[in-house]
Amino acid sequence: GTGASAIYPLIGCALWPEARFVATESDTASLHWARSNIVLNNRSERIVLLEAGTGTCGILKPFHDDLHFRATFTMCNPPFYASVHEMEELAAKKAAPASTVYTGAENESVTPGGEVAFVRSMVDESAQEGMRNRCLWYTSMLGKAASVETLTAYLRSINVDNYAVYCFTHGRTRRWLLGWSWSDIRLPDVRPSLPPPPPYPPPLCTDCARTLLRKSHEKQTSHRQPPTLHQTPPPAPSSPCLPVLPLLPCKTSYPPSRTSHSNPSLSLKVRGGA
Repeated sequence: GTGASAIYPLIGCALWPEARFVATESDTASLHWARSNIVLNNRSERIVLLEAGTGTCGILKPFHDDLHFRATFTMCNPPFYASVHEMEELAAKKAAPASTVYTGAENESVTPGGEVAFVRSMVDESAQEGMRNRCLWYTSMLGKAASVETLTAYLRSINVDNYAVYCFTHGRTRRWLLGWSWSDIRLPDVRPSLPPPPPYPPPLCTDCARTLLRKSHEKQTSHRQPPTLHQTPPPAPSSPCLPVLPLLPCKTSYPPSRTSHSNPSLSLKVRGGA
């Protein structure tokens, strides 16, 4: 379901001013808070919140009703695990602990059969009479690479050849997007990949070369002995147009602890007038 925050419909309304959403939720408490968040953000006219079916009622139950528009796509983040034991077991096998605290409810994480059974039920419901033309693209996120292979094989077994798979990574987390459609509108048949490496090292860009030269110069000059504080300054150049004025001591605005006595060329900034 959409969850207690109804975050994705709210973000979608912010990104696309003309978009409308049908959000579903099966948990009673989450349904209450999702409705409050939609009203609080003044999105009641663009987000329709419906109570989803559970068990044999079907995941896509709201689409069985007589909606007055055809959905462009469905968006689903299914429960990944078949049991709490599986969730804890997979979490213990991770090489590094999670960087964030998981706050999802049990009904959002666990379902009989895991994500494969959940999405497979979505596929079966979308294949029913009257449902194939109710939505252009059915999509769902998946948390396991093995689930992608299982579900794509199931789609092919029921003669669904119009499907798409996309992998995306956020930090150390990798997820997969599976979409299928009963229409003849197909996505480009491409596989994004990195370009092949060149046969020779690419030339160093001008900005990088300048940066390396500057860093090398700073490293060499940092080992030189700094001049003493009492060294005699060079005479000021005379000008036929401007008079030569003597240098008067001024009071710096920096505290004494931040004043460097090892660099006579330190520029001092003075606040106020002369």
